[in-house]
Amino acid sequence: MRAMKVFVAVIMLAISALSSSAMSLEMAQDILNRGKNYLLGDSINPDSAIICFQKIAETYRPELPSKQREICAAAANNLGFTYYQHLYDYKSAYESLLKAQEICLGIDKPIVEVNISINLGNLYSDFSEHIGSSEFETEAIEAYRHAFITAYENELWEPMLYSFCNLTELGQQLNHIEQQKDILDKYALAKIPEGTLLVKYSNLRYKALKSYLDGNKEKSTSFMIQSIESVDDNLTPLSWRVQALNLTAVLYLERDMPDSAYYYVNQLLNCVDREGSSDVRANAYKFLREIYTRIGDNEKAKEAYGNLLMLQDSMKNVNKLGTIDNLKFIHDLSIERYNSASKLAEANKQRKIREVLIFFIGLILVIVIPLLIVIINRHRRLQASYRDLYKQRQQIIEQEETNKKLREESLARSSEIDSESDIHPGVLQILAVLDKSEEIYNPDFSL
Repeated sequence: MRAMKVFVAVIMLAISALSSSAMSLEMAQDILNRGKNYLLGDSINPDSAIICFQKIAETYRPELPSKQREICAAAANNLGFTYYQHLYDYKSAYESLLKAQEICLGIDKPIVEVNISINLGNLYSDFSEHIGSSEFETEAIEAYRHAFITAYENELWEPMLYSFCNLTELGQQLNHIEQQKDILDKYALAKIPEGTLLVKYSNLRYKALKSYLDGNKEKSTSFMIQSIESVDDNLTPLSWRVQALNLTAVLYLERDMPDSAYYYVNQLLNCVDREGSSDVRANAYKFLREIYTRIGDNEKAKEAYGNLLMLQDSMKNVNKLGTIDNLKFIHDLSIERYNSASKLAEANKQRKIREVLIFFIGLILVIVIPLLIVIINRHRRLQASYRDLYKQRQQIIEQEETNKKLREESLARSSEIDSESDIHPGVLQILAVLDKSEEIYNPDFSL
């Protein structure tokens, strides 16, 4: 009866623990949703969103259940996105995204993994564009590729299209498209449902790049222009139109048609007026410098380049890119931190294995030591018994030696008194047996 009560108590405690865990999970999800809502609508409040995301991300511990770790990873990812997109705090964005990547290890949640890779790709892309670092461009390509392949394998179509477009626009250059043939092949095989956001735009991008690889730049340009016309600015961010305009200008410059390129650069400048993006304006100045150089107007080319340098300088001074110069150091530091975390995780794993081994060794010792004590005690008792038997045997042998001497002396005295003929033959036989034979030690011996 008592055992039954204990069993019921254990069950009740387990149910209570599960309820509290579910409540904690529900609360975390509610705070995460609240943070996302602060970034939606007309009254965007990034500071409040950051408070919500930080509150969840700071609760992360490696031993949390998978679902709670998933929410922590999503919160850290959203935190990085908010720092990057709304506050232009690149350092905090970078650290938050690396934290999200660390939390994501061991969690089977592809959508979170894809979003983290996309945000890291966006961050690296900005760095590669504004400081001309091939290292960051490589990082951006790898991040977008990882996002695309993971989304493709898990049929996450919208993030797949997003990463595809960013990967194929990166740096407004087409010379790296040759390296992405496998991505184009996967895109051709993807069964993307009609009505998916960006599907028409992405399909036209795919056709333009395929034509480019086939050597038909005129057809490629036509598809790219169609992609510009397919953009609905009411449904998607202006960045998609900017991407298509950039690539169209690149294609016209590759075809040595600077006048046509100039037309689309002016459309880029119109986007600046609507979006107020310094990044877009910087790209426009790069194109203008190239266009003026080609048509031989060196004065305007120098003017465009001067405007580009002043714009880049002002972008740094207003803290938009204030941490870029130190990013390589931060990047290396973060890699070291990530490696240290991996080594720590491996060390913890080895420690747990050692603890299990120590436990089993201790358990074996607990069992073996009493057995050894019993065996040793029995051995000591046997040894004591052997010593007693040995002493008894020695006493018997000594006694027998004494008796033998006494018999010899007695026999000598008898021989002095009586002649040998007077002794009965049977007595002589008995004495001979007693003196020379070991048969007397036989239990069945009888005189």
